[in-house]
Amino acid sequence: MKIQLIRQLSELDGGEFLEIFPGPYKGRSWNEQSVYVEDRAFSLLEGLVKRHADNFDNRANTQISKEQWESIINDLDALGAALAKSSGVDDLNGHVSFRDATISGEFAADFQGNKAKLLSLIGDLKTWLKQELGNQTVISILGI
Repeated sequence: MKIQLIRQLSELDGGEFLEIFPGPYKGRSWNEQSVYVEDRAFSLLEGLVKRHADNFDNRANTQISKEQWESIINDLDALGAALAKSSGVDDLNGHVSFRDATISGEFAADFQGNKAKLLSLIGDLKTWLKQELGNQTVISILGI
């Protein structure tokens, strides 16, 4: 699982990625101005996205309003705080959504390393979102 925010199309390496696009979907994917998150890594954040954008589907294109993103950012802050205090996967119940036992097991196998990567992803994503929300009323997630 590649737990990081990817900013360059050249860094995408044949996996399944969600594209986070600044603005409404314009009928085209793989945009230079987008950022990307590997699907399995994004699944760790999926629960909190769905909490504020209940129409989110990782296989569809979802427009999310600025107000919804602001609520998601608040939840990302809470997730970061919970992660910082956690010492194992069980400490993340209610914060991280493990899509299946395989992802949970993989995360647990290198908990400290994956925890650090997820904290970095959260920080990078929040920074990017805040920057883009200064110019956008919608940021879309383009599914796999």
